[in-house]
Amino acid sequence: MKKRLKRSKRSKKSKKQKKQKKSDWALVLSGGAASGMAHIGVIKVLERNKIIPNIIIGTSAGALIGGMYAAGLLSNFERIISNKTKKQIRKIIHIWPSKEGLIKTDRLEKQFRNIIGNKKIENLDKKFVAISADLLTGKRIVIDKGDLCEAIMASISIPFLFPPLHKKGMLLVDGGFEDPLAIDEGFNLAKKILAVNVERSIESMPKKLKYNLVDFFERIQTILRLEIVNFTLSKYKKNLFILNPKAYLGVFDFDKSKEAIAIGERITEKNLYKIKKLLIK
Repeated sequence: MKKRLKRSKRSKKSKKQKKQKKSDWALVLSGGAASGMAHIGVIKVLERNKIIPNIIIGTSAGALIGGMYAAGLLSNFERIISNKTKKQIRKIIHIWPSKEGLIKTDRLEKQFRNIIGNKKIENLDKKFVAISADLLTGKRIVIDKGDLCEAIMASISIPFLFPPLHKKGMLLVDGGFEDPLAIDEGFNLAKKILAVNVERSIESMPKKLKYNLVDFFERIQTILRLEIVNFTLSKYKKNLFILNPKAYLGVFDFDKSKEAIAIGERITEKNLYKIKKLLIK
């Protein structure tokens, strides 16, 4: 189930006309917290080879990177995130327990706002969609208009850790809890899809628990997201190629972003022929 934030009024079009307007291909970026920085490496290789998506669809970390890319700000964001130390990351991840979450997001949002400003999704260089979820209804929320920074915050707001975003009677949280890899939405909007899945596998998780809240939470969400991704992938066999960068960083290991970016670059270079074969015909 999904709900789309309403666009401004337009003339009515038939279903046939809408189908004709499908984009050639979409770049679908998964969630994955700090591991999602691998998306930057993927995009850098695509750009160098002039493989440019018609639309970018991102969930959680994928919404962050996809939004920066669509706004033409990815190089600036990469420079900033790649130079953050663990100490600086800890200052941004502002621990301030409240009724809605363990982390206060004011510092994080300020960092994003300093880069993005007040850009609107509908005015970006490339078509962009962020995936969130409404905690009240359990529905997938497709955000394709409005404030870009707000859309990113809605898509990355991990329940229990971050407070939800209150918007139009909804409580918007991390889209990964409803749709970690939004291939369904991708095929709603495009004919072909290049998907980048950085969600970690069960096998990649440590064999022993550290017995703390974050470790328990990370393992639970990994299991749930893996089930959703596997179910989604089982529905599609054609016009889809998936990259699986194995970054596998901890949730807040953004100080290791350079490592994740390099992993994204390597796997994309390795699969360039297959990507071109699907997308460039």
